[in-house]
Amino acid sequence: MDEQRFPRALESAPLRVHEDIQRNSPTGPLQAYMATTLTLWIGVWPRAYLSSRFSNVLSSALGGPEAAPIVTYMQQEWGNVGLLCSDGLTKHVPDNRIRERLLAMTSAKQVCEDLLRDALDAGGTDNVTVLVGRTLRKDPS
Repeated sequence: MDEQRFPRALESAPLRVHEDIQRNSPTGPLQAYMATTLTLWIGVWPRAYLSSRFSNVLSSALGGPEAAPIVTYMQQEWGNVGLLCSDGLTKHVPDNRIRERLLAMTSAKQVCEDLLRDALDAGGTDNVTVLVGRTLRKDPS
């Protein structure tokens, strides 16, 4: 796909989900805003497409009053480490601690468990979602 159409297609898919959620949402007063957030990372070498780079900012929600998905991209390099997480991590664990954990990681599973433990040890008042991955080059067989 061309460089303009692919990100737009990634933005239109959640808009269709948003419309489905709104169409099927209960109408009771306590359930009027059935909504969810979406975090996205898709690697199509040498780029990574992701939801907005805003940290700790809920700009829209699927099914909520307004949905405005934003897809950006960044160039990837072999060995890059990516972190997708909910604010349940970032409101309890400072950025420098997250950075330390990522620099010392021996496996994605291990660093996710360590970051989860850090958030829970710091009070963990919200759900905590952590996903970590590294771009690795496959050796030609």
